[in-house]
Amino acid sequence: MSRMQKKFRILFVLLVFGLFCLESGVCQDELSSEEMVVKAWEMLAKKDYDGVITYVDKGISLYAKKAAEEQACLKDYAPSGSEDNYKMLNSVGIFYFIKGEALMAQGKWDEAREAFNTIINKYRFSQYWDPKGWYWKPDEISKINLKKIENLETEKKIETGKKVAEQEPLVGTASIPHLYEVGKEKIVNYEKYGQFREVGTPQYSYRITNRKGLAQAVGEGIYPNNSVWRDPRYKEVKSEGRLKGSHWDFLNIPDLEASFYKWATAGEEPGVKQYYVAFILAQAGLVEQAVKAYYAVVVNFPKCIGWTYWHTPWYPGKSAIDTIRYFCRTHPQLGMKLVDANITIEGAFDNDIRNDKVVAINPGRIISCKGKECKPKRIDTAELSVKRIIGKGRVQLAGFENGDWQLIVNGRPYLVKAVAYTPNRVGQSPDEGTLEDWMQADYDNNGKIDGPYDAWVDKNFNNLQDPDEPATGDFQLMKDMGVNTIRIYHHASNKDLLMDLYRNYGIMVMMGDFLGMYATGSGASWYAGTDYRNAEQKENMMNSVRNMVMEFKDEPYILMWALGNENNYGVACNANKFPEDYYKFVNEVSLMIKSIDPDHPVVICNGETQFLEIIAINCPDIDIFGCNSYRGSTGFEGTLFEDVKEVYGKPVIITEYGCPAYAKGRSRQEAEELQAAYLKATWEGIMFNTAGCGAGNAIGGVLFEWLDEWWKAYEPSLHDYKPLWAGPFPDGWMHEEWLGICSQGDGSDSPYLRQLRKSYYTYQELWKK
Repeated sequence: MSRMQKKFRILFVLLVFGLFCLESGVCQDELSSEEMVVKAWEMLAKKDYDGVITYVDKGISLYAKKAAEEQACLKDYAPSGSEDNYKMLNSVGIFYFIKGEALMAQGKWDEAREAFNTIINKYRFSQYWDPKGWYWKPDEISKINLKKIENLETEKKIETGKKVAEQEPLVGTASIPHLYEVGKEKIVNYEKYGQFREVGTPQYSYRITNRKGLAQAVGEGIYPNNSVWRDPRYKEVKSEGRLKGSHWDFLNIPDLEASFYKWATAGEEPGVKQYYVAFILAQAGLVEQAVKAYYAVVVNFPKCIGWTYWHTPWYPGKSAIDTIRYFCRTHPQLGMKLVDANITIEGAFDNDIRNDKVVAINPGRIISCKGKECKPKRIDTAELSVKRIIGKGRVQLAGFENGDWQLIVNGRPYLVKAVAYTPNRVGQSPDEGTLEDWMQADYDNNGKIDGPYDAWVDKNFNNLQDPDEPATGDFQLMKDMGVNTIRIYHHASNKDLLMDLYRNYGIMVMMGDFLGMYATGSGASWYAGTDYRNAEQKENMMNSVRNMVMEFKDEPYILMWALGNENNYGVACNANKFPEDYYKFVNEVSLMIKSIDPDHPVVICNGETQFLEIIAINCPDIDIFGCNSYRGSTGFEGTLFEDVKEVYGKPVIITEYGCPAYAKGRSRQEAEELQAAYLKATWEGIMFNTAGCGAGNAIGGVLFEWLDEWWKAYEPSLHDYKPLWAGPFPDGWMHEEWLGICSQGDGSDSPYLRQLRKSYYTYQELWKK
């Protein structure tokens, strides 16, 4: 090749590449693999399939070799926390996935199949971080898509909602541990076996002086008893091969005997280990022994730190106090109660344990009680003096002299009994841009909005509307259950509908603005996310809220304004990275609301109590602290409310709580029983902390949610059993598509069919009292 020919070829390549740069707006070589993924997703959202292919093919050509090397290093998916070490593998896996999605959308089945199979065969262990807050596996979704293609190709088209994921086979009956040593004392006298030192100070400790005596008093599985190693049954269970694997795989399984032995012998941080031994004993119904085990955490390991699925710090000692209180309150036959226990830690409301400072530790005492002595005392609020009133209209907050709070509507106490209501049709998804406005939905063209008025109850669970199953409507079903409030987000498109909800069904509305969460209202893209330091985006959000308030402030059904929805978790926004900027902005928005509507309170919807101390400093003009909280059935016993009372001094509403009606290894009936029991306990915990009892600052809660939403785990026409994250649920996992207290059955008559779960009737009893 001549020098001139080489020069011409180089110029030709540069020209072609330059034309691509001009057409795409950016040279691909200027982008990282992650940025190219974002561009490809954006092209897919715009249905610019040629643009998708251009980006993904370029990314594959650049990074496939390195991705293959990273795949070869793995024998399984990268452990939690190390996923980011395999960036090229993750990028190439998602490149092929996006390519397959684009091809499938165009009906190019063979090419789409090839893309998905490439993931399965070559990049199986790739994972992708979803801005919603978790990693998901392209390999798993690719297999679902291949089945979908097969059905479409054979003209067995998936009719909207008729396909339900295959359920895992049920496991055998739960086995219960039989303790080798039960323990000689029901209420352990720790002072007899050791010394409490510097109680109520950061230097608190308990020094054991009679280890043998204490071990005999507490029993098997409870520190410092180590009789499990001598337990003949432990040796038998181990020889049967039932204890193989990680101890973390032995939580929330029906085989409680194996679960107990695995955790009692686990090489885990002592406080965490003791907490989960107590948890398993409680699951087994050995409540008295469980209380002793939880109290062992408080006495011996009050400073220990565990880590959640999200790698956020967790103090088992504080949780143990809540759980002991719960069992003593709900099991008066135990004849015991916990008094004076407290663990106070400053700086514990963020993810950095380096700034945590233990202020005071008091293990308190478990004491004997009888009858009414065991029940928490409730003070008649009529006996309390009102210190302050917030609000000038018919919705007010009354703050009492002792720090308790009540919500007042039309001069009467109002306990918020709310549900999150989004009756979405099966097969629709916001991820695919197909989610329609339920407030306008009239698919049967009868002139009535579908969910609110045309929903019917499938009493015999046959997925067919029988003659004795007339349309009832969700609004009537909610009224019958005792609902007095619904939570809706991002304004509303049907005022007449909400007016009817209020006038004919007596239900008010908590109306919210996402305030930039999911990049909603800020003008930012999903992948860039809302930036709370950006003046233009803040103005966009301020205008969004202002428009909402101006449009609805005079409507009689408005109860309160809600700002955000766990923005601190950072889903398509940077509130988690810049919390001070975010919470200062929240306060600015609250002040703006009050300037045009002083008649309705403003609630922040936070994710848990994260950043509570920062909120207290930066949000003085928020009226109500709201948090989405999934702490388990015993998690609302007191600590959450006490923390807010001490740090922030505001009333509290749980703006979201719930439990899946699915649990791996359980029948439908068993899982729904577990959901009902969980939700009953959480509501009773909220009630325990209302004015006159407990922390006294709870004003209600929002049950999440009314109806199952099938789009949460990706495929909106499939009611998926896929777990999305680990937490304190019946099988240890959150199944977000199963949170409804009403089911849509097999989805064949969505959005009309309702199968009422036991939770519906449980709450009917609780809320209609």
